[in-house]
Amino acid sequence: MGIFTPLTSPRDPRWQGIQHHHHTIFLVKNLILLLFIIFIIIEYSLFRSWWNRESSTSIDYAPYSFGLRIAFALIPDLVYTIFALVLIFQKPTLSLKDRTWTFHPAFALTFSIIMFGLYVGATFVNVLVIASNEVSFYNMNTWDSIGYAEAGVQGVLGLCYLGLTVCACVAVHRWRIGQEGSKGFVEVDNRMETGMSNV
Repeated sequence: MGIFTPLTSPRDPRWQGIQHHHHTIFLVKNLILLLFIIFIIIEYSLFRSWWNRESSTSIDYAPYSFGLRIAFALIPDLVYTIFALVLIFQKPTLSLKDRTWTFHPAFALTFSIIMFGLYVGATFVNVLVIASNEVSFYNMNTWDSIGYAEAGVQGVLGLCYLGLTVCACVAVHRWRIGQEGSKGFVEVDNRMETGMSNV
């Protein structure tokens, strides 16, 4: 059993079937996210050195706009990823009736939709900020290319969240059908018991 087993073959019955691809896409998304963070760190250090090389103004006036271009999608993604990983890797609690799993499909669906929207917005704003930059500095064209590449990675992360949304929709749908089916069995059992007691 490897470290990635909960992501490649989940034990939670709500994530069995076609929706088990949610965890695989989530793993791929996390690897892309890790590479994206490394890419951002390298890009920022390059930008800072290029800005300080010729510009006499403070870095505060630079067209970098980290919060607008990257942070408003990246920071919620990091928070969600940490929570989701904790819930996925958490061992199920044993109750009297059955095991209780913690990573609920409705939780995954809600945050997948939110993160998809944030990445669509971040991709658009990233391209807009770079395209509307009027401040020239050393290696500006190279920075523009790097910024467009970052927007492309944000688009890929958004597509990953679209895939996660589809898988979570399937999981929620099948979970709800299972819930309604189990309620139906309970109602039939209750009717049979009350019918028998009336006889």
